[in-house]
Parts: sequence; structure tokens; C-alpha cells
Amino acid sequence: MTATTTTQFNALLLDIEGTITSISFVKDELFPYAFENVGKYLEEHYHKPATQIILEDLRLVAEQQAENDLAVVRIREPKKECIEDVTKNVRHWIKRDKKLTPMKALQGLIWEEAYQKGEVKGHVYPDVLPVLKIVENRKIPIYIYSSGSVHAQKLLFANSVEGDMTKILYGYFDTNIGLKGESASYTKISAEIGVPEKDILFLTDVEAEAAAANKAGLQTRLVIRPGNASLTQEAKNAYGTIESLEEILMITRYLLTIKHNTLHRGFCTSRPSSNIFEKVKHFLLAEERENFDSDNIRKAHKKDGVDEEKWTLIYRDIGASRTFYMTAAFLPCFIIGSAVFAVDINTNSPSNRFDFVQKLVNDAEELGSLVVLPSVALALVVAFLARVQQLRLIRIYQNKTNTEEFMAIRSKYMITQFKETFRRDETTGFYFAEDQTDGARVALHFLFGNIQIGNRKFMIMDDMFRANNYRSYMLNETSVPPRL
Repeated sequence: MTATTTTQFNALLLDIEGTITSISFVKDELFPYAFENVGKYLEEHYHKPATQIILEDLRLVAEQQAENDLAVVRIREPKKECIEDVTKNVRHWIKRDKKLTPMKALQGLIWEEAYQKGEVKGHVYPDVLPVLKIVENRKIPIYIYSSGSVHAQKLLFANSVEGDMTKILYGYFDTNIGLKGESASYTKISAEIGVPEKDILFLTDVEAEAAAANKAGLQTRLVIRPGNASLTQEAKNAYGTIESLEEILMITRYLLTIKHNTLHRGFCTSRPSSNIFEKVKHFLLAEERENFDSDNIRKAHKKDGVDEEKWTLIYRDIGASRTFYMTAAFLPCFIIGSAVFAVDINTNSPSNRFDFVQKLVNDAEELGSLVVLPSVALALVVAFLARVQQLRLIRIYQNKTNTEEFMAIRSKYMITQFKETFRRDETTGFYFAEDQTDGARVALHFLFGNIQIGNRKFMIMDDMFRANNYRSYMLNETSVPPRL
């Protein structure tokens, strides 16, 4: 190992290809499989909603790429011609090693089917899992950042030669957060996981990625593996190198204070103090590490009155559950308080009103027309809370004997929970355009949901499923049922 300084880190960010998996696995197994099977997959899944969304995105990309690349064809509408054109473009882009988001999404679906059929197993180097277990036991969160889609990343680690590795990984990032050669991408990741840039260690085999991460303030190490591209001496001196993940255990100084921190996907919150606001914050943001351990599953079945012999818990959104109880307590109080305020104003003279009511009236008179702003803001917050309460699904179960049947636990009348059964053929997932900003996509999801069951729209969080294949099967993205 060569390193410029001894380092400490509170989060580990990993590249995949050439870092923890061999380049030959991706280039000699995954890419050829997608290359050979793209046409066959489109023939079999052409009318699936997920496929149609990707085809629309590929059609737009083809229009753009055809301007500068004569080998790219514009995609025609009829099914036969569409499959022919997409197959030609995708194979051309694979040969050119293009990093196009919709193509990566299509590859992910093709690989998912291969993993489920047992035709492919994700390669990881022998040193990876033992080291990641040690890092995870030290409460240091581990994240993945790859140009391959998040969907494809989860598939690789859920179906690796070492078994299911997803339980020790806290989160995944792909090119939706930004290109790996741009420093802004790493700044966004730092903000997303709630860990300062200087406390993140990024491992990669690509000099340009190390440079971008280093520019953003991350600690970096270049990984040397068999078959990787050679590195310049300048880069080796600037970023340091390792030849095994075991070497990061030599350069970390585990901080005792991290034992008192709870780091989870997307959030970094300290242990709650006696302050009531800190307790509320911890209650809302803290996420249970083992979302599907046996104790949590048993409690969920008991709480919902669902037969554990008949139904399997496949989705558990602990954040939705917590915000449900907070909102269920807040909204009635707000409505009752507003009603008391309105009645007191309209029926009593100023001298006979409640003190807090008259104080609010006096404050409003002093503010004059400016009182409209906080009033509108409060109304928007209440409306937003009510909408989210209506949209978010809390838990989802799948029938063990009839895999086409599901049961969702959702909010009813804002203050109670309700069991609603539905069938797989009633369910559709939908996604907003990739050219939307992250903030716009989040806002649209919260306003309009991201799945439809029958005639109603709901919102789910992909990371809250037991495994990715449960989500894919429920949303008709694959026809292969998960093992229950």
C-alpha cells in the first residue's frame, strides 16, 4: 500500500468494476449476456409498463445520439421495427462502452432475469466480504457508486458468489446523482448520506474518478487488481494505492465516538438528547438497521393481524409508520384547535375570548396583510402532510400460496390504518422523466405517487422492499415470482 497520509473515515464509498468485482466479469459475462439477449428480452417483455418507459427514454436518446453517430438509428414505432432498432442501438452502445442511463436500466432488467434463472452469479473478490463485515460491525456505513443502474447493482450483490450481500450495504448511487468524473457528484453523495466529504473514503480503479472525488474533499485510494488499466505514477503518489480491501483496515483509526452515532441510508443523526425536539427528530429520521429480522416481522404481523402462515412481509417502511402516528396525532389537534379558534372569534367579544385566541388576533392585526404569508405556509404544510399520509404505503404482504395476491397496510381517514388486498395485474409503477431535477422528482412523487393500484395512486420507497425481486414481481417488471 502507498498512501500520502494516515486516514480515518466514517463512511466507505465503493466503485464496483475493477474495485470489488473483476473487470472481466462485467466485460466478459454481463455485457455479452445483455448483448446476446436484448432482442429476446424485448420480444418477451415488450408490453410491460417498465419496458415501455425505457423504450420511450431510449427513443429520445437515439434521437440525440444519431446527430453525431451515424451508426445509431432512430427508433421506429411498430413493435417489430422498434425491437430491431433498439437491439441494433444497444449492441452498438455496448461495443462503444456508452454510459447511457436508459440503456443501463434495460441491461439491469435483462440481468435480473439472468440472476433469477441462475444463469449468472455476481463476482466479488475473496477479500471483499470479510473486510466489509468488519467495517459494518464497526458501524461505518458502506455505500456503492457505479455507472451501472442502482437496479443492476442490487442484483449483483443480492446474487453474488458470496450469497446475498445487500444486508451490509447502506445505499446505492448511479449516474442519476451525476457522472463519476465530476466532483459535484461526490458533493451530492456527501449531502445525501449526511457525512462530511472529508470523512468519506472512496475506493476506485479509475484515476479520473479519484481526482474528481479528491477535488470534492473525499479521501481516495486507487485499487490495483488483475486486468485493471495501468495507473500513472503521478496518480499513485497523489491518491495512494491498495491491492486488497484488507489494507483499508490498516489505515483506519476507528473512533470510539462513532459507537454513539446511528448512521443510516440518507441520514446521519446523533443519539437523541433529553431535548424534546431532538427526540422527535430521532423518532422521525432513525431507521432500523435490520428491517426484516425475525422480531420485526413477527411484530408487524401481530400489529396488522395478518396470518404469518399465509402471508409474507415483503415491504416495511418504518419511516411511513412513524410519520403516520405523528400526523395522526397532529391533524386532529390542528382541526380541533382551528375549530375552537373560529368559534371563539365568531361568538365571543374580545374580552371574553380565550387568551391565546385574542393574542393571535392582536398579532394578526399588527402584521396586517403580512399575516397571509404564515397562514398560507401553514395551510400548505397541513395539506402536504395530509397528502403524504394518504399516499404512503406502510407495509405490503404477499400471499404465500397465491403469489399474485398482495395486501397493503395504508392510512384511512388520516388517523387509522386499513388493510387493502389487491392483485398483481392491478399494479403499475411509473417514473418521472430523467431530465427533471432531483427536487422536482421528489416533489412529484410526494404529490402524485409512483405506483398505481387499480384506480388509486400510492408512494413506495424502493429500498424498503425485502429484496429487489419482490418489487419487480409486484410491479410486473418480471414474470418470475420470488421465493416466499
